[in-house]
Amino acid sequence: KNKDILHLLAISHLHSDHVNGLPILLDKFKRVKYVVLPYFSPLERLIIALYNLNAPYWYFEFLADPATFLLNRNVEIVVFITGNEKKGDAPFREGPFRGGSDKPFDFPIEKLPNGKPLEKEDYPEKFWEKIYYKLPGSVELYYSNSNFNCISHPIWEFIFFNYKGEIKVEHLEKFRACLNDFIENKSLTNVIRNKEFLRKIKRK
Repeated sequence: KNKDILHLLAISHLHSDHVNGLPILLDKFKRVKYVVLPYFSPLERLIIALYNLNAPYWYFEFLADPATFLLNRNVEIVVFITGNEKKGDAPFREGPFRGGSDKPFDFPIEKLPNGKPLEKEDYPEKFWEKIYYKLPGSVELYYSNSNFNCISHPIWEFIFFNYKGEIKVEHLEKFRACLNDFIENKSLTNVIRNKEFLRKIKRK
């Protein structure tokens, strides 16, 4: 109804070809109520950056700190889906969906179980109540279609999960140990922002 508001943006994963044009999309709206995306630690995001070195510079700003990047661009709430489910564990449900509703759009994030990040990240205090970490789960979204001649108003069901592949913690820790010798006292977020330094890491 209101073209100035984007109610929900779901980002499936963080590869550059799946977030391409994100700043342009966000700039089209005065308000973006919710953005939901999978949670990756700074070390995991650095690995993603190394595989996407041909991406534009804004992409590395996004990878370095997705929450701040989004909240500085008209986004009101950022929801990270934590966890790492095994392949085939995604709780897909076959249709059909149930009947509809005239309720206004609502995204009940309280129905998703609380999760926690792998590593503490420092956010400005003004963002503390705008960032949520949630475990995988299912959420039904109601939207009023009263302006349309529909016999039944649909309900969307979003099933959020986070499958990162067969990543072993010990491999990440070995990579971190090698990385620490190379980056010295630089923070991982600053390393991710530095495209030229990322190229040096990949050559190394």
